[in-house]
Amino acid sequence: MVISADESQTLRYEEPSGRHFEGLHYEAAEVARRITAGELETPCRPLDASLNTMATLDMIRRSIGIDFSAVGLRE
Repeated sequence: MVISADESQTLRYEEPSGRHFEGLHYEAAEVARRITAGELETPCRPLDASLNTMATLDMIRRSIGIDFSAVGLRE
């Protein structure tokens, strides 16, 4: 439940518990909607934003010495 700062509105989100793998079912549903619409990305998370996040994660991994090549992965 979320209550606005002035307490004039209350938002409730109720969903039965289940095996949603950390909520990724929302992302999967959005992908399905966009594919059905013939689109290549969602305005919720444009491709450029995803690529920027991945580039940042790659930079962090390199800076702290995480190397996936030991398990056969390459950048």
